[in-house]
Amino acid sequence: MEPELTGLATYKELHNLVAEIEALIEPYDPLDLIASFAFENLAYSTANELPDNGGQAFVEYLVALCLKKKASSGRSRSIPPSTITNLQEKIQRLFSSVALRRGMRSQSSSPIDKTRRHAELMFLSIRNLDDFDHLETMLLSLLDDRAGSAALLDAHLRFRAVAAVRLASTIGDVLDEKLAVRRLVGQDLLQKLRQDCADQSVQIPDELKQFLSQARTDEEQQSALLGYVAKETFASFGDVYSFQPAAIADKLSLDLKDTSTLLDAFSMKFGEVAADYILPSPSHEFLFRPIIKSDRGYFCPIPDLLLWSVRPRLEELFKTNQDVWDQYQKARGEFLVEQGAALFRSILPTATVLTKLKYWSTQFSKDSSLREYELDLAVVFNGILFLVECKGGTLPTEARRGKGRPTKDALEDLVMEPATQLDRARKHIDASPNASFQLPSGVSIIIDRASFDLRFLVALTLEDVNLFIADPEHLAILEGFADEHLPWIVNLLTLQAIAQFIQFPGEFVHYVSRRLKLNLLKKVRAVEELDYFGCYLDSGLHFDEQKIAEFTDVALDGFTEPIEAYRRFETGRSIVSVEKPAQKFPPVLSAILSDLRRMDSRPALQTSMLLLDMDGATRMQVANTVEDLRGKAVVDRKLHDFSILRKDGTAGFTFMVAADLSRQEVVDRLAAWCQMKMETTGAQNWCGITSLVGSRYVADACLFAKA
Repeated sequence: MEPELTGLATYKELHNLVAEIEALIEPYDPLDLIASFAFENLAYSTANELPDNGGQAFVEYLVALCLKKKASSGRSRSIPPSTITNLQEKIQRLFSSVALRRGMRSQSSSPIDKTRRHAELMFLSIRNLDDFDHLETMLLSLLDDRAGSAALLDAHLRFRAVAAVRLASTIGDVLDEKLAVRRLVGQDLLQKLRQDCADQSVQIPDELKQFLSQARTDEEQQSALLGYVAKETFASFGDVYSFQPAAIADKLSLDLKDTSTLLDAFSMKFGEVAADYILPSPSHEFLFRPIIKSDRGYFCPIPDLLLWSVRPRLEELFKTNQDVWDQYQKARGEFLVEQGAALFRSILPTATVLTKLKYWSTQFSKDSSLREYELDLAVVFNGILFLVECKGGTLPTEARRGKGRPTKDALEDLVMEPATQLDRARKHIDASPNASFQLPSGVSIIIDRASFDLRFLVALTLEDVNLFIADPEHLAILEGFADEHLPWIVNLLTLQAIAQFIQFPGEFVHYVSRRLKLNLLKKVRAVEELDYFGCYLDSGLHFDEQKIAEFTDVALDGFTEPIEAYRRFETGRSIVSVEKPAQKFPPVLSAILSDLRRMDSRPALQTSMLLLDMDGATRMQVANTVEDLRGKAVVDRKLHDFSILRKDGTAGFTFMVAADLSRQEVVDRLAAWCQMKMETTGAQNWCGITSLVGSRYVADACLFAKA
């Protein structure tokens, strides 16, 4: 492949760069070096801006290089800032070169091969898309005593599983306390040295004298003083990130023995990384055991990574006992179905949510025999049907590395299998006007095909598979599925985040509708689902096909930032006040949408969908016209109306306001008017809203008509 990659760094050049990095590492205590490097790359950075991306992956890579060798004593514990800067530059350059080589590799025409190569490249530097606090809450709920499973799991682990979840925040608290102490020490030292420098009778350290002798101005002297204080404050910095079991045992309500067992389960030692480890990898052992155990105690440079590692690491331990693993898998599956059902009830409060459905059919067996099938969730809401399959599996390490067979197996488990199950349930419903299902209680449920206007297929996962399938192009792995029948694949925490920012049920239905249309457009893509949702809150996820025709791709980026900033503020991880992200509506349109939510009917939902489908300019036009007509009706007591036809001509909307007519009279006139508008325009659907002067509501009634 070398001839195809002309101009890129060769492997020899990359290995030489790694040798330079290892030479920089050699003189220093590894824990102090890692601590200083982590401090500059992660949330505790002294820099004005953190690296745009890859900062955590850079720290992981440095750790892996340090863990290749046995820790030696007598190394320098004072890390010069120039060393950190030099390491940063070289590691960043190494990652860029490795990513470029992997991104430029010739790719197979196989959809799975394209998908796995994309994921391999993304996993190289993207980390922890899930929100820390909400991930912690989810894991605590997952590992709580579900059907009596906790006792079995804890006995197998020899520590409480929920303590593993709390370990990351507990270590983070210890780290915060130690950093606060160091900062106070630094502030006190700075104040003392300023006084000593002003008093010529006081002897100051020789090294500081040397620093100050090189300064020519007062400003340079202050800078030299601050540099010296920083050097002294952050010397032996590994001690800040290190701790003993006793420091966290009480906080976790564990004895010292169980605490040590817990820490050992998530720890690595020096010398455990293979000596032939050279180039950055999309997955490595430190991702799953992110604590270093040394003769100085335990050392955790990335507490957030520790929380992310909890589920895959515990599952690895559960698999060593088949009974334990079977019990856990059962509890995990039930948890995901329960959580999914609870979220749909939260988003769509008046929906009918049915769980663990069974149905029988002859159309899916080769011999046409009657067979039993299952569907995890069916959600029926005002003419909308959601069919949901839940998958609790975890991506194996080899899949993150882009290995062929493990990646294919993971995609089959988390994407292809639920898609097949959903498509089968869809076909079962389509095969009959009244499809029959059975609840766990034995009660039969009929889904009337004529009772819903829209149907959505949803694959709900516990694992975040964004890097594999957030880009609609990668849904090509679902070969044989028509684009209009592709599922929306979303993980539990992302759905939870979306639920937090939905203002009313119709908005959620509309978002899923707009999101799935991107599968047909095949031009708009993002790395994660929340970028799509953030774009929806920002601008409705509207893409005019004519306006974007000249572009090959439209990449969404940065739309998660307002969501993440608000969630950090909401959970107390940031003191910066942030407004809750939400779609911005003209006040009168917001009032109409609230009134439609109050009506909570099939016509109300359809009308909401039509209004939400309007772009910003059209929404403003509608709002201004509504206010104008309502004002006229107050003055002249006459009936006023206006109508608007959607650009594609398939649907229209009429607003009618009256002063001296009864509610029913206005509704009857509106119905006749909507019918006439469909006949004259050729539209297939028409929505209408009535408004009565003097009413407390802007929208008093609505209707939805079909041609």
